[in-house]
Amino acid sequence: MPSRLAVISPHLDDGVLSCGELIFANPGSVVVSVFAGGPNDVSWLTPCDNASGFALGDDVVSARRAEDIAASQLLGAAAPIQLDFWESQYRDPPFDYRGPFGTNLVNAIADTLHHVLADQSIDKALAPLGMQHEDHRDVRRAVLALAAQSGEVEVDWWMYDELPYREEFPSERQKATESLANAGFERGGLPLSHERHVGAKKRAVLCYRSQVKSLGDCILKAVQYPETANRLVRMKASS
Repeated sequence: MPSRLAVISPHLDDGVLSCGELIFANPGSVVVSVFAGGPNDVSWLTPCDNASGFALGDDVVSARRAEDIAASQLLGAAAPIQLDFWESQYRDPPFDYRGPFGTNLVNAIADTLHHVLADQSIDKALAPLGMQHEDHRDVRRAVLALAAQSGEVEVDWWMYDELPYREEFPSERQKATESLANAGFERGGLPLSHERHVGAKKRAVLCYRSQVKSLGDCILKAVQYPETANRLVRMKASS
């Protein structure tokens, strides 16, 4: 039976920005966006949403989910799975957030991902290394908690470098790698290889119109950089 691949995306664009060529090279892959929830309409604009061209009262989450669906379709992926966790910009007043924080949030993400991967029969999953953004770090923590468990879901875990963070903030890669080591893991072996599909990835990235508007050249740089993912392995105990 061929392997089924999932890309765990912190937000509604990170998976395609960092792994779009890999997704295109593996038709039927599924992108699982963790922080794909939020208020139904915005009564106050965050700086990010304002820069993205949204207005007061807009259903920002639905608009961004639609962008993500369009990008997945262009890459030949399965319908994306968009979880209801609220990204950090909405987890404070005035958005009336009532969900978990901190460790409780990480545990809730890990539990949800466990069930999603089992339901989707995923045997290979790519997760973010966890650079620069607190939401990315929380997803990394949740994945490491899953990887440390043994259960009915046997997943071959890989960690990908987030783009364009890897190139824009090189020191963040080292910090994230150190966090892996502190949790008893490392990235091993050769990077996951695949043919480059720059054109397909660029078309998919341009589907994220709101993000292109707010981030401009920064988000388009993710198309230029090579994608990198290495297997997540447990560190051997020193004798």
